[in-house]
Amino acid sequence: MAELPYMPVYWEKIFGDIGHLSTEEKGAYLLLLGSMWLKGGRLVDDEDELRLITGLSKHKFRKSREKIFRFFTRLDGYITQKRLTDSMLKVREKRRKNAEAAQRRWGMQTHSERNANQSQTKTLSFFPGVDSVDNGYVPPQQRSFNLPVDVKRSGNR
Repeated sequence: MAELPYMPVYWEKIFGDIGHLSTEEKGAYLLLLGSMWLKGGRLVDDEDELRLITGLSKHKFRKSREKIFRFFTRLDGYITQKRLTDSMLKVREKRRKNAEAAQRRWGMQTHSERNANQSQTKTLSFFPGVDSVDNGYVPPQQRSFNLPVDVKRSGNR
């Protein structure tokens, strides 16, 4: 799983920036943002690698690169994007706070320890034939149902 499984997208800001680009250029920009998110917030500033990410031909990439890359920052052999970096920092901080809250709530138990503790508690099952302790099947011969005395069987037997 990716370090950050979701990426907040603020469409009004994105389209405010790239509204003047062609459809292919918009697609290239969004593919670069998505790849950048999955790779920790930056991409290697290598024309061939970036072109492969966008899916554009060499000709179209060279023709559009100035328009696309005006929204990115080049630094130390990488490209980044300020809004994406800010979002990434906010998501990381939120995940950190959520993890701390879960730790306070659940203590030092690991995931498997919590599951072991939960499986020892017996819950009622509303499904006939299912034993709620081990969720196993109980054959009809071993089931017991107490019917009220005044209930008579009906049907063709």
